[in-house]
Amino acid sequence: MENSGLGWDEKQSVFAKEMEMCAQLVQEVRVLENAEIFAEPVDPIALNIPDYYQIIKHPMDLQTVEKKILANRYGNAYDFYEDLKLIFQNCCEYNDNPSSFYHQVGLNFLKICATKFKKIEKLSEAQQISKCSTENRAALEDILSRINARELIKLLTYLNGLGVNVVSLGENGSFHVLLNEIDDKIANAIILHCNQKQTRHVQQQQQFTTRRKNSKKVQLESGTLVTRSPLAHAKVYIHFFLLILFLQYNNPRS
Repeated sequence: MENSGLGWDEKQSVFAKEMEMCAQLVQEVRVLENAEIFAEPVDPIALNIPDYYQIIKHPMDLQTVEKKILANRYGNAYDFYEDLKLIFQNCCEYNDNPSSFYHQVGLNFLKICATKFKKIEKLSEAQQISKCSTENRAALEDILSRINARELIKLLTYLNGLGVNVVSLGENGSFHVLLNEIDDKIANAIILHCNQKQTRHVQQQQQFTTRRKNSKKVQLESGTLVTRSPLAHAKVYIHFFLLILFLQYNNPRS
C-alpha cells in the first residue's frame, strides 16, 4: 500500500484497483507461449547452469511476483512493474548472446508486458516507488492494518517528533499515510517504536493476568478459612455423631 487509510471504517490502499489489474496482467502473461520458462524460480541444478546465481544477483519469477501481490508487498503498479521487468531482463542478461533463443524470448516478453502495462489505469506515478525495502514496507502495512485511530495519532505524533510528515488529507476528512515517503531509516524507527509499545502492552497484560490470578488465589484461600461457619461446624458434628453411632451398632458391648 502506497497510501493506507481512507478512514478507519475502510482501511485499504488507494492503489488497490491498479494492483488487481497487475495481478490480472500476470495471469495473462502466464498463458503466453514460452511463459513456462519464467513460471517458477530458476533451478540451476535441474537446468545444469551452476553459475546462474553468480551472474544474476536479483532473481525473479512469475510465481514470486504473484506471491508478493497477494502479500501486499508492492506499493503500487510501478513497484510491481519493476519486478515484472526484472524477470525478463535477467533472462536476457544470463543469455547474453542476442541471437540466442532465450535472449529473444526475454526481449519479446519485455515488449508484450510493456504494452499490457500501459493499458492499466493507474492512480500512482512512476516516482512513487517505495523508498524502503519490501520487507520494511510489509511490516509497516501490517502495523497500519492493526492499529486504531488513537494509536495512529500517537504514531504520527512520534513521527512529527522525528521531523517526518507522511500524512496527506483526502476528501471527506479521509487521510492518506504516504508509505512511499518513508525510507528504511524511518521505517526501522517506526517498527522499533511500535514493537516496543507492543512488548510493553503484552507485559502489562501479563502483569494484569498475574495480579488477577493472585487475587483469586487469595480470595480462595481466604474463603477456605472463613467457610467454617456455624453451619459448617454443625455438619462436622453431625457426621462425627453418625460415625460414633455406626461404630457402636457394629461393635455392641458384650
